Amino acid sequence: MVPVLNAMLKYVVWQGDNMKAIVKRDILSVLKKAQLALQKKDSDMMKRTSNETIHNASIFQDQGSISIAVLTYAMSKLMHRDLLDPKRAQATLQMAEHQLNENDVKAFTNTIHVFMDHIAKVDRKFPEYVMNVTEFAHLKKACLMCKHGISVAQAADASGKTQWELLPIVASQSFNNEASPDVPARQRVKWAREFFK
Repeated sequence: MVPVLNAMLKYVVWQGDNMKAIVKRDILSVLKKAQLALQKKDSDMMKRTSNETIHNASIFQDQGSISIAVLTYAMSKLMHRDLLDPKRAQATLQMAEHQLNENDVKAFTNTIHVFMDHIAKVDRKFPEYVMNVTEFAHLKKACLMCKHGISVAQAADASGKTQWELLPIVASQSFNNEASPDVPARQRVKWAREFFK
């Protein structure tokens, strides 16, 4: 595997032995949904699972959520093109779910890393998938800030994006960008700080 992809995987795959309970619960839920999509051979269901996971990765901004977002996104792409070995994918997801239920984060990380390595060998577009997911998660996070009353300019500045990058996504959301008079400024600032913890 090329060195750039190795560097990406080191960023994406969870590092460490600890995982927040809410993140663990979310990842377990996604693993179950992904297994169901594989059983049904439903690439659209896998894509919906991927989109939900990307949303969660934008909230939590932890490597575990981002890893699962990348994995489900890549699997949806492979399923759509009939390049995914469903038996191998199913076995991998079951193993990862079991390891996470047993709180064996190192084994879980290794399982995900090995499967991502396999996907990278099957599909040369895998580095593009990593970039797409991480970029979208950052943009989504900035949009969530706007939803909670932070201006587009402030959200762009806080997320390291430009207003021009955020505007199309903010415009596609069903919320008004103006600060709600019901939400005090202190609360909006608190939310913004929580997003970037």
